Amino acid sequence: MTSIRSTLCTLSCCFFVLTGSAFADIAIIDYTLTGPTDTITFSLPQVPAVQTSCSFADSFCITPVTLVVDGSTIDNGTVAFYTPGDGGGLTLQEGNKLLVNQGGPGYSPSVPGSGAQLFTGPLANPTLGTYVNTQLVGAPFDSPTYNESFVLNATTSSVTPEPGSYAALILAFSCIMLVIRSRRAKQRT
Repeated sequence: MTSIRSTLCTLSCCFFVLTGSAFADIAIIDYTLTGPTDTITFSLPQVPAVQTSCSFADSFCITPVTLVVDGSTIDNGTVAFYTPGDGGGLTLQEGNKLLVNQGGPGYSPSVPGSGAQLFTGPLANPTLGTYVNTQLVGAPFDSPTYNESFVLNATTSSVTPEPGSYAALILAFSCIMLVIRSRRAKQRT
């Protein structure tokens, strides 16, 4: 009986140790938009939870987002990312007020489909990218409050383990302790 239990615990430990890396850790990306007169920062998970109620069909929104605009905090911000069909790039909003409207790299208002998107994957499950000194192009449509072109820097700042990773780790250590305990008990008899 002890041998079967030890074998099962050992197999469980191996399973959780080997599959523990399959749990996704959550990477955080810090965004900085630097313009001639304004600086805006915010952070998003690399694989964000997407809301479907965006103003354009070729986009996805993330809300609420804490935006820091020239040192002032906005807690109810919304960030929308667009495909090249809508100029790529992103917009920032405070409630219904448009703060920033930026076409992606290569965007030209006179060239339909121009402007690179700032994510990979489908709109329903995007992965946000990192960027260094990437020039965005101000798109004056809808009169954004900060109507200027920005330089985008988006860097990974930290990786937060998913709760399932902690659970797998605790279970693996518990199984190891059971195996050690049962082997010690077996040696005593």
